[in-house]
Order: sequence, then C-alpha cells, then structure tokens
Amino acid sequence: EKDKETAADIYYFSSSCGFTSGLEAWGQTDKAPSYLKSVTTLVKSQKVKDWDKFLKETDLKAYDSHSRYFRWKAYVTLPDGYSISIAKRESSGVVTDLVYKKGKKTRHVKTENKIRQDLGKYMVKITDARGKTQTNITMLPSAFFTIEKEKGQSYVLYGGGYGHGIGMSQYGADGMASRGSTYKEILEYYFPGITLTKSS
Repeated sequence: EKDKETAADIYYFSSSCGFTSGLEAWGQTDKAPSYLKSVTTLVKSQKVKDWDKFLKETDLKAYDSHSRYFRWKAYVTLPDGYSISIAKRESSGVVTDLVYKKGKKTRHVKTENKIRQDLGKYMVKITDARGKTQTNITMLPSAFFTIEKEKGQSYVLYGGGYGHGIGMSQYGADGMASRGSTYKEILEYYFPGITLTKSS
C-alpha cells in the first residue's frame, strides 16, 4: 500500500546568515521532517568550521545578502554582576542555549525565540549591514550570533539574519529568482525532498 501523501509544514522567514536551520532551533529535533533541515544560502557553498569568525564576515555572497539584516551588530548592556555566554550552538549555527551567570547562580534560556526575546530586554541599539542604527528594536533579529565582551556590563553581538531561520529565506528566494531560478527550483532547494503537486 502506497504511503498516503501528507502536506508539508512549510516555514519561512525574512533572511538568513548564510544558512537556514531545521526544527532544532525550537528544540523539536525528534519530530522534525527530513525536508526541514539546514541548507546554505551562500552562492558558493562552504562548510563553517568557526561560527564566531563566520558571523563576523561581511563580504559573503549569498542569495539573501542584499537584506540589511544579513549581518548586524547588537549592543547589549546587562544588569550589574551578570555575564552571558553561549551554552549550545547547533550544527546549523543557531544558538539554542544561552546562559546568564551572576556569582554562583546560572539561568539558562533555551530555543531561538526565547533567546531573542530575552536578549531584547537588554539591547541598547543595533546596527544593520548598511550601517543604520536603531534603538527601538525589542527583540534580537535572529539567534545566529556570537558574543564579544566589551567594558563592564557591555557586550557586542555579531549576528546574521532576521527571523527564526527555519525553512525558506524570503530574501533568499528573491535572490534566487533574480538569478533565474523558478518557483519550483526555489521551493525544492529550501525544502529538499518535497514533491510539488497541484491540489485537487
């Protein structure tokens, strides 16, 4: 008996850092379908050995590098005595466990959305890829970032992308279309293994 075909869960977001994520960004690795996995949006595919270095690179060519959030810098000031560090980064590059420390106390924040909301509370300003600075953003653009400590309670987060990072990058789809890719090629690229059929 042929398996009954099921509709795919299609996720999309604004722009990537050069890679998309699967459902590991939301801590749902056990029930993730095979078509929701990390793919690169880089024009010339590469493996990332060092995410801290990769997320600081500003001259990469990607299908979505025309997004002003392809690279950004967020400035964060924590309350006195607190420090932050990355406790877990997935192979797709997304941070899924951030730890705050104060003395012997630690607090973990898990999954991309909660991490972005939590850091948003301490964000002072953000500078996008075009050098434009905003002070009114209340959520970190994405959970693809690396942390550098500055003076005192100040940190700079070097990041890339806007949105949850799962599935299709909208800027990436636009970039592929402008290079001549068809909608079918674009969907099959971001959701590998899917079959496009007309609904009856």
